[in-house]
Amino acid sequence: MLDIDRNQLVLRRTVSFRGDTDTAFRRAGEFVGETVRDALAVR
Repeated sequence: MLDIDRNQLVLRRTVSFRGDTDTAFRRAGEFVGETVRDALAVR
């Protein structure tokens, strides 16, 4: 994730969605959302 205003890298993370159920994908999505939210809060 890049902060365009500051031209600065905010978060560098590889995300892999594994699983074959709706629950697995929902949990992965929640994890990514929380990770992004936490990175933005530190900024």
